[in-house]
This record gives sequence, structure tokens and C-alpha cells, in this order.
Amino acid sequence: MPLPVLVVFFLALVIVYYGKKRIKQDYTYRYLILFFAYIFGIFSFIFLVIMLIKIPNAINQEKRIRDIIQTESYNMVEGNISNYSLEEYSGQHIHRFDINDIHFEYINYDKFLHFGKKDQISDFPIDPKAIYRISYYSFNGDNIILRIEVSN
Repeated sequence: MPLPVLVVFFLALVIVYYGKKRIKQDYTYRYLILFFAYIFGIFSFIFLVIMLIKIPNAINQEKRIRDIIQTESYNMVEGNISNYSLEEYSGQHIHRFDINDIHFEYINYDKFLHFGKKDQISDFPIDPKAIYRISYYSFNGDNIILRIEVSN
């Protein structure tokens, strides 16, 4: 994601340079090009800074999850699903449910670490009669799912 923003930022710099150095005759055209180039440059710079701030957080979260799995300091709950609801919001499916009075939710594009294998969940099929085993950890009041299994 930072690469396209970086490309737009440098493209804006090139356009500003070109507009200042090469276009001398038509001032309206020159100022219009410079205006849009500055706007693109400012917005891409802001997005680039935001991404550079978020990348270390994502890396730290991945490291924290790997440490939790290696030290086996996660929680596990097993039981039937209750209070299941499926909502659609902006094309995303939000699954909410409880197991033994512990609340879980995930969005259909959430990635569960699966103890080393990254898989993308696409509408994990919920069977209300099945018994599920969920490995999770709590962070900032949310229960983060590490793995969902159907018990035998």
C-alpha cells in the first residue's frame, strides 16, 4: 500500500518541477497544473505519513500474536454457538456470536493466524448444532480469534 502513495507523491513532485521549469508561456495552464500537483503532493504526503505510522503497529501486532502462540498464553473455549447474527455493512459480512457467554465477532476478510498458516476467512459456515473450539486472546476489550475448529 505505501508504494502507490509513494509513486503519486514523486509524480506530484515531478509535475511541480516540470510546471515550474518548463511551462513559461501559458500562466493559466501553468498555475492549474501546479495547483493540482501541490494538492496531490500534499494528500499523498499525508497518506504516506499515516501509513508509516500504522506499519509498525501492524508488525507489533503480528509479533504479539506469534509470542502468544509460542508461549501458549491464549485462551480456549468450547461449546455451542448462541446469539449468532450475520450483518452486512458496506459489502462486508460481520459475524457475531457467543460461546459460553464469551462474545466473538469477525468480518469475512479477517485473517486468522491458524498457528502459523494464514488463511483468509470467507463466510466461515456456522452450524448452530456443532460444537466449536475457539482459541483466542483478549486485547483492548475484544476477543481476537486465533483459530476456529469444529470439535468431533
